[in-house]
Amino acid sequence: MLKKISLFSFVLLLASCGSIKQTDSIYWVNSSKTDCSGVGKMTCLQVQKSDVLDFDADWNLFYSQINGFEYEPGYLYKLQVKETAVENPPADASAINYSLVKELEKQLDPRLAIHDIWILEAISGVKVDLDLLNLIPQIEINISKKRIMGTNGCNNLSGSIAKLDAAKIEFGLIQETMKMCRKMEIPNQFSKALTQTKFYKKEKTLLLFFDTDMKELLALKKVD
Repeated sequence: MLKKISLFSFVLLLASCGSIKQTDSIYWVNSSKTDCSGVGKMTCLQVQKSDVLDFDADWNLFYSQINGFEYEPGYLYKLQVKETAVENPPADASAINYSLVKELEKQLDPRLAIHDIWILEAISGVKVDLDLLNLIPQIEINISKKRIMGTNGCNNLSGSIAKLDAAKIEFGLIQETMKMCRKMEIPNQFSKALTQTKFYKKEKTLLLFFDTDMKELLALKKVD
């Protein structure tokens, strides 16, 4: 009789284990964390749940942790992750437990090469005499926030990065202050070039912006 009870209990245990929902999914993890709000201020992973990485797609905040995954900033990760439903989770906890099955890819994020502050060097291939300007045109490119900010040499500017991968870059709406300076030619050319930019290339300390026909618009130099 004892053997029968033990066998019956074992069958119930297997049945209960089988009822726990588990799935494997592919996650891409961004090369940087970002600020997020939980119990307090914190930083979260940014993920895409997809077989193929789409640089133009939005990254989703990931408030949980992936058990067994060791994150290193600066790298893009492709992970196979097991998702296990949690029975009766606490109100402030995730209803899914995430654990690493396999790290499929780990690669340096090519976009981080332009995550910096850049000052104007040339417009349309013509070197600019910066001594003639009261304020040097420059932009700061923030990859994690997909934002730019800076000045065109007269007005402050800020805006979003609408598209960015290893070769393409497009800016969203760029807002500028409305000052009128004594010499507006360079500031106007600088602002116009940003709106026309579609591609980029980094060559040592220079960042080059190009239009759709790969005509050079701006040459920017990295700030030391």
